[in-house]
Amino acid sequence: AARGRPMACAGARPAVEVVPAGPCLTVGSRSFAFDHAFGPTATQEQVYNECVAPLVDAAFEGINATLFAYGQTGSGKTFTIGTGGPSTDAPAGALPRAIRSIFARAAEKPARIRVSYLEIVSSAGTKQREEVRDLIGCNNSDPVSVEVLDEEEALRLLAIGSAARATSATRMNEASSRSHALFTA
Repeated sequence: AARGRPMACAGARPAVEVVPAGPCLTVGSRSFAFDHAFGPTATQEQVYNECVAPLVDAAFEGINATLFAYGQTGSGKTFTIGTGGPSTDAPAGALPRAIRSIFARAAEKPARIRVSYLEIVSSAGTKQREEVRDLIGCNNSDPVSVEVLDEEEALRLLAIGSAARATSATRMNEASSRSHALFTA
C-alpha cells in the first residue's frame, strides 16, 4: 500500500499524484501500482481497515503478519503507524488499532500475548556499526519479550518504547527518528 501525505505548505504543488481507484501513484509520466493507494485525505481508520485488519485476522489463523512502513523523513510513517506517543492529538494509528483488535479477538479466543519493542540504531563514532536496543527492557541491551495481560498494558509499553527511541532534528522533521523500530506482538 502507498499513502500520500497532505502538503506541508499551503498552495504547494504535490510531486506525486495518488490515484486510489488505480490503485497507483503517478510521478510525472510514470505510474506505480500498489494493492492499495491512499490520498492525503484518507483517514487512519480507512488505512487500518483496508490494510492492517486483514493482517490481524491472518495472525489469528496462525499466519505470520508484518506491517512495514518505509519512506523519506517527514513522509508520515510515524503518523500512519501511530507511534507518535501519548502527547499527540492525532487519531490512533495502525499499531494502537491493531493492539486493540488483538485484545478484542483474544477475549473471544483466549491467547497469551507477548510484546517486544526494539530499535536498530547506528552507534555514534563508529563506521556503519549498528546496535540493537530494547525499548521496554530495563537495561536497553538484552532484548526482552513481555507477557501483557490487557490492551492498556500493551499500549503503555508502546508509548514507553516510542518515547525512548533515538531522535534528532533534521531539516524535514524536528523530532525525526534516527533508528528502525520493531514492535512485535
